[in-house]
Amino acid sequence: MALKRKFNLQVRLFLTLVSLLWVVVITMGILLYSHERNSRREMLTQQLDVFNSVLLSHYSKGDDMKQYLDYMEGYFAGTPLDDMMVAVYDGRTGKYIDGSGYKIDIPDAYDLNNDGVVTGSDMEKITVDSVMFDKDDFFYYRSYNSADSSLFVRTIMPYNVSVSHALTTDAFMWLIIFVMLIAMTIIAYLTTRHVSRNISLLRDFVTRAANDRDFITFNEFPDDELGDITRQVVHIYNARNAAVAAREHEHNMALHAIEERAKLKRQLTNNISHELKTPVGIVKGYIDTVLEEPGMDDNARTHFLTKAQAQVNRLCDLLADLSTMTRLEESSSSVAIEPLDFSELVSNTIEEVETSGMAGNMKLSMAMPFECIVMGNRSLLSAMLLNLIKNSTFYSRGTEIVIKCIDTSDHYYSFVFYDDGVGVPPESLSHLFERFYRVDTGRSRRTGGTGLGLPIVKSTINALGGSISVANRESGGLQFTFTLRRPKK
Repeated sequence: MALKRKFNLQVRLFLTLVSLLWVVVITMGILLYSHERNSRREMLTQQLDVFNSVLLSHYSKGDDMKQYLDYMEGYFAGTPLDDMMVAVYDGRTGKYIDGSGYKIDIPDAYDLNNDGVVTGSDMEKITVDSVMFDKDDFFYYRSYNSADSSLFVRTIMPYNVSVSHALTTDAFMWLIIFVMLIAMTIIAYLTTRHVSRNISLLRDFVTRAANDRDFITFNEFPDDELGDITRQVVHIYNARNAAVAAREHEHNMALHAIEERAKLKRQLTNNISHELKTPVGIVKGYIDTVLEEPGMDDNARTHFLTKAQAQVNRLCDLLADLSTMTRLEESSSSVAIEPLDFSELVSNTIEEVETSGMAGNMKLSMAMPFECIVMGNRSLLSAMLLNLIKNSTFYSRGTEIVIKCIDTSDHYYSFVFYDDGVGVPPESLSHLFERFYRVDTGRSRRTGGTGLGLPIVKSTINALGGSISVANRESGGLQFTFTLRRPKK
């Protein structure tokens, strides 16, 4: 169907255009032919008029007309005027005076007056060009009067092949017209084929675009105005498709984000429920034991209550960490950030840890530039460092903790925090910043961790505009690499 429509469109355009061109060319040819024929006839009659005028001039001067006629007969030999016959009449009596060829009588159709002179109306008839059938021959007539009407000259030529050729338009003109028609037809065909092909390409594109939005667009359009229009349509179509795809992608991303958020909320709810159930169950068990044994001695009662108190403290720590996580993730833009000396903050934190004995037998050291000014929040950075130190103290089983600056750029300081402990299994590295994730669940619970220390560390760094990563050291232990922003200069 597409090919049939394309063919019909081209045929319609071709026939319309070629018909118009043929009408124009043929009309021009007819006009040129008529003009050429009239020009040739006028040229022949002008030659006859000149001849007649000179003849009358010689006659009026009394010259020998015989000599002039013989001269002109030789002059016109081999020309269309070769067979010309001339007759001179008295303009008053209509009597034949002289001539060349045989005597030409005035036709009977023209009446003379009483003096033998052709009447005025009849004279007008024979002084115009005419073709007359006489004696089985065609004759070409030309008549001429002297100024005083004393003489009347009739010039007659047989309408023979020579005269016919002289009055006939050159066949070369028809050849040119024929060539023009052929050229116009070819040009019309090529033009209509070009236009119909462009329209067909555009129609195919629109049809395919309407039926299949994901088809691969093509660029076969010609380098002309119609091709430019078609390419613009393709560009608009591609831009629309890109916009639709972008909206769909954004929509899918939004749905995915909503699903992930719902999944995280469910996971967080389950984790919180799980984390709360354990200490709550333990506390309940200790209290039930104390209440069910009224006669329990003081040492046993104190033991159970101390255990219950430890679990209550663990619940308080868990709730505090959850509050910190919520504040960092949902209100990070409201965190107060100011320039502070991170070197001084690290030094004070190490001093507090060593004084409290939190790090046990592990040795803490630092390597910082003097006045290492960063953009941060003092309380959040202190809590972050304490969480890192607690993590190394509880789980590394090492002997040393180091904090140092490793790089400086125009916008950031880069730091590392590492220990010389046992590190973690490689498969656990990508999960260390997940909430409630524990490499060794049993050992972690015995040490009292909430499972939110490292997630709080990452949320703190992100809230302050930095980044953090973790890896095992080749020499042993776990290393955290993080960045903090420098104040703008």
